[in-house]
Amino acid sequence: MTDIGSSVPRRQLGRLLRQEEAGINLEAAAEALEWSRAKMYRLESGQTSLRTHDVTLMCQHYGTSAELTEVMVSLARESKARGWWHSYGEAIPAWFELYVGLEAAARRVRHYEPNVVPGLLQTPDYAATIFGGKPRTPHEVAQKVALRLERQKLLTRRRPAAPILEVIIDEAVVRRPIHDRTRQRGRRSGALPWMSVRRRI
Repeated sequence: MTDIGSSVPRRQLGRLLRQEEAGINLEAAAEALEWSRAKMYRLESGQTSLRTHDVTLMCQHYGTSAELTEVMVSLARESKARGWWHSYGEAIPAWFELYVGLEAAARRVRHYEPNVVPGLLQTPDYAATIFGGKPRTPHEVAQKVALRLERQKLLTRRRPAAPILEVIIDEAVVRRPIHDRTRQRGRRSGALPWMSVRRRI
């Protein structure tokens, strides 16, 4: 499984460096730092990890404030760390790693889902039923449910602040039973217990 998760802090760091570099000639900066223009481009586009020493040098050249320099040095350290999701092994597909990393770093998450309750709002029983719909062992299902519940922790975290979650789902989603499981649905109205259903006329 590839370590794509680290691309999230790399991209954030690259964006901040580009902002600091604005108004400064890239070729002149590369020459002053004794780097190639290609290396500067790779660093600022988040294509490669930066050493904390390199980040400090760039910040000094750009005249970056001490506070922002500290933030960027921290991002450089974080870019070398593996995301929490790597501990789940094959429970998370390689193609989904980047999405989970971006989701963890997002300030706002939006979902449109016409068929099922979005993963960030699924109960354990609901998620188990969804995952059990394909040929999987009980252990594989349990792993995927655990991963889904771990993802949901970002909605209640305090530092960094939890992202704003906006969800649009079809009304049928909250009324349709998933196989023989109905715990995800409200008792009478069909509305989920954690959701108020708004209708537009």
